[in-house]
Amino acid sequence: MTTIPKEPAQVMKQRVGSVLGKQTILKSDHFPGCQNKRLTPQIDGAPNYRQADSLRVHGVAIPTTEGIRNVLDYIGAQKNGKKTKVLWHNLREEPVVYINGRPFVLRDVERPFSNLEYTGINRERVEQMEARLKEDILQEAARYGNKILVTDELPDGQMVDQWEPVTNDFVKTPLEVYEELQVEGYRVDYERVPITDEKSPKEQDFDLLVYRISQAGMNTEVIFNCQMGRGRTTTGMVVATLVYLNRIGASAFQGCYSKFYKKKGVKKIGVGEIFPQNFNWYEGHVSDRSTGSSMDNLAFKESSIGSLVPINDSLTSSSPPIDTADDVT
Repeated sequence: MTTIPKEPAQVMKQRVGSVLGKQTILKSDHFPGCQNKRLTPQIDGAPNYRQADSLRVHGVAIPTTEGIRNVLDYIGAQKNGKKTKVLWHNLREEPVVYINGRPFVLRDVERPFSNLEYTGINRERVEQMEARLKEDILQEAARYGNKILVTDELPDGQMVDQWEPVTNDFVKTPLEVYEELQVEGYRVDYERVPITDEKSPKEQDFDLLVYRISQAGMNTEVIFNCQMGRGRTTTGMVVATLVYLNRIGASAFQGCYSKFYKKKGVKKIGVGEIFPQNFNWYEGHVSDRSTGSSMDNLAFKESSIGSLVPINDSLTSSSPPIDTADDVT
């Protein structure tokens, strides 16, 4: 066993893992302020959980292991509950590992707030990296008295390093977490679909999501997560909404959105009209601010929806505008 260095910077410089390498950190995925207080219900360990109105489509930030259970319990996917089947889609492309039930992501020490991009990476490769990251953590912890240096974020945005005790049983990849939940009896079908943050999904990713959702039973619940449960998650929810719209038919969907318009106080004039400019897509209401929401820069809102229209070719001019799919937020 190596004596624990006094300076965290020394630990980071001495890292020699194939994934947890020199000048990289393990940053907690959860940080102060990540929960949108206006979203309900607020599920412990699952920030920014929400469900698309009248649809079996859900979104959430990356949950803790207990948060995953809480979401599945809430939906009814446990073996002693309603036994609802769930398709869970993890849209993170960054290597993530669970330490003592909390999700941590690999970051560069000089850029702790920026994602490490792996544009074009596939499921097999990212899950191999996560398995290797787990091994790197356990090997490094063995040198420091079964402790690993992790980084948390304070409310003021400052980074704080601390030593986290670890054992083999409490360092897990996301795949291992969901496989264990299946063993426990949860009816969850897990799929990793790596998508780069703030970029449109690859064509094959669209195809995979559309196939899984279109082949699922109509009573199957569909869940998406990324880090914050915003950009990539909302993209997935839009895809699922459009697939469901296509499956159940526009006439059945019309009533659903008539109720939505009335509830939100949004006036719909005709086909193709979008929500008001100050509509907050993330919180699902008209904002009292004229400035755009934090969702305004998402590429899918302008471009990707257009590319999804072909799967929706059964819609007629009497159908709700395609923009209503953005209700998923």
